[in-house]
Amino acid sequence: MTNKTIYKKTFIIAALALVTHFNVQAKELIGKVSISADTQQADLKRNIVIFKNNVDINHTDKNIKADLLEVHRRSELGKEKQVLIATGNPATFSGKLKDGSAVTASATNIRYDVEAGTLTFKGNAKINQSGQSMSAKTIVYDHLQELITAKKDKDSNQRVHTILTPVKKEENNKSGNN
Repeated sequence: MTNKTIYKKTFIIAALALVTHFNVQAKELIGKVSISADTQQADLKRNIVIFKNNVDINHTDKNIKADLLEVHRRSELGKEKQVLIATGNPATFSGKLKDGSAVTASATNIRYDVEAGTLTFKGNAKINQSGQSMSAKTIVYDHLQELITAKKDKDSNQRVHTILTPVKKEENNKSGNN
């Protein structure tokens, strides 16, 4: 058996393990990632697993829905070796922050860098959290630090747009007046 044959068999086993028990080790976000789709294929030459049509990714309290997902797994990607790239019209994200508040987002392209712990939303990116909303060409959400950064493309006139909704004092006082 040649090294190339051994490598291909090892990659097939790794790809199957990736699909059936995909463990994300991004600091506190350890747990199974469940991916379902209409079609799946493993590109052995490029170390990419591709999911097509009705893609649904679940991880703890986070969900991404997309038309296409590419899971890249290579040593040059860092310690965690995984990058997930979801595309859709739009691809959507939903999850919860540490305080329990909901966050939703959408974009043409969502890139999840496991090692960095970041989600990059690109192409008509929108994010909503606790009644606040933001839109831009690109939005980066660091879910480990709970930091959101938005920016416009240098070649675009589309600027970052944010809508702030005031929190009603009555809602805050109800929990303390009982």
